[in-house]
Amino acid sequence: MAATRPPSGGPSTALPPLLTHEDFRSYTPIPSGQEGLGNPVRAMPFTRGMAYRIGDMDSLFRDHILDHYKNPRCHGTLERPDARVEDANPLCGDRLRMDFRFADGRVAAVRFTGTGCSISQASASLLCEAIEGKTLDEVKAVTRQDVLDLLGVDELGPVRSKCAMLALKTVKAAAYGVATWTDEEFDK
Repeated sequence: MAATRPPSGGPSTALPPLLTHEDFRSYTPIPSGQEGLGNPVRAMPFTRGMAYRIGDMDSLFRDHILDHYKNPRCHGTLERPDARVEDANPLCGDRLRMDFRFADGRVAAVRFTGTGCSISQASASLLCEAIEGKTLDEVKAVTRQDVLDLLGVDELGPVRSKCAMLALKTVKAAAYGVATWTDEEFDK
């Protein structure tokens, strides 16, 4: 839908259409300040079923990550967990511990503790929230792209990627029942 200008020539009063989750894979980010007429609205891929109309996505992405960093979900420990996995990212100094409780082939509860940068801690918060209640097969199928989608980013540099994927390595180790996950494929 093209935005229209009112007869007075003032700013447009018509809003671009809302984009839904299905539109997220195909959106093209617009450089800040270029959101004018003829450019589609930018959408943020982090909540299924929701729609967004937002001008400055970079700010929202930062806010989203900082919210999970400052107010982590699933933070803490579990007494008598079925699995406890610890891992670290030596490049950034991130450390992460996750406790898992399984029931009927599902992640019944997951909690994490750790220290590190906002990306690593937000990734842990988001991923814990996403896998709680999922089957182990669903958890095993979680990909690097899924983590990037949760964070609301298209790509990260090599160092930041290791920060973001620390939580995924920890989750994969628990899902497969190994002490550490050594697959570096999703670090790239």
